[in-house]
Amino acid sequence: MRLPNLLKLPHRRKGWIVAMLFLVGKIAIAQSSVAPGSTETALSGAGVARAGELPFARVNPAIVGTVGRRAYASASPSSLGIAGYVDGSAVATLPLDSAFSIGVNIEGVSGASYHQVRGGGMVAFRPDWFITLGATVWLNSVSIDGYGSATAPTVDVGVLVRPAAGIRIGGAATNIARTQLADEPLPQTLAFGFAFDLSKSTTLSVDMNNQVGHSISTSLGFSTWLLPELMVRGGVGHYPTNFALGFGYRFSDFMVEYGGAWVNPLGLRHSVGVGVAW
Repeated sequence: MRLPNLLKLPHRRKGWIVAMLFLVGKIAIAQSSVAPGSTETALSGAGVARAGELPFARVNPAIVGTVGRRAYASASPSSLGIAGYVDGSAVATLPLDSAFSIGVNIEGVSGASYHQVRGGGMVAFRPDWFITLGATVWLNSVSIDGYGSATAPTVDVGVLVRPAAGIRIGGAATNIARTQLADEPLPQTLAFGFAFDLSKSTTLSVDMNNQVGHSISTSLGFSTWLLPELMVRGGVGHYPTNFALGFGYRFSDFMVEYGGAWVNPLGLRHSVGVGVAW
């Protein structure tokens, strides 16, 4: 049985769904079709080149090859005042040897009768110390209660280069095969960023991101270890305008995180996360 086109619904219903999709895209700071976790939120999404920070493997799969054995999960409550809205994600990575690493990820957004979920398998390859290549194969699913559902695969690719000590350059492209879902094209995004270690405890990152057919978004993120156990993060971005702040507290191999952002015109959004290394 052929599923109905989810984007060709009666006018009133279609307007609500389009508004929801617009909302989710804005929350995600134009980087992902699913809303970001606590780390991404706290840095305004500036993480394409942040080696060693697992949550950004969702944006740049090459980062999978830089984090070791780790798992991370995050979720956001209905902090935007939308009844029933919730989003969350979980990702884990495993090095196979000195050159290859793999990972898995699942994430989703739900609001009222609208549900979006995607899961993926990631792989990263480091042919030399200064470069890491990565790719993710996703299965994307969208469903609307009473109307049906649809699924489609997509492929993302990424690269991370270390031209000098303390400097990383990252790039990523999403949906390189120009996949469609329910007869509509899924977003294609190009991202490019830098990360600079200002000291052993402080990192600055700058990203530029373009969803094809839309304006370029820019973001700047700053993180520093105030104490051996306490990291503070902050960020600012444009398109949409957003200001962010967060922290992470590390004890042994565990990390507890919080990220909050004011996003124009939506207001405040909060996200909490937990991570573990083994």
